[in-house]
Amino acid sequence: MEQLIAWLGRFFGSWKPWIIVSPWNIAVAVRLGKSARALHPGPHFRIPGIDQITLVNTRLRVATTPPSTMKDERPGYSRVRRAIVGYLIHDPLAAIAAYNNPEAAVP
Repeated sequence: MEQLIAWLGRFFGSWKPWIIVSPWNIAVAVRLGKSARALHPGPHFRIPGIDQITLVNTRLRVATTPPSTMKDERPGYSRVRRAIVGYLIHDPLAAIAAYNNPEAAVP
């Protein structure tokens, strides 16, 4: 019974005629697979079943690599290297056009 209630909640939740975009997101609305437009933070109306909405996180994200140890030229010494990369999505429309799933394109 709980699974049925959860399924009904997901089904009717997907048919709501509005979307609220959070301040750290930009939504990309695609109507009938043809025209795409960016929706900035705030409430927006949509046509259920016709508009496909994809949220794109625009916050700065940081990825680190594990440390790697390498031998130095000098005997008895070693070097440890590590990288930290920060990235964010500036243009969500271009990200959606370039990648099927932009969140999975960069780990």
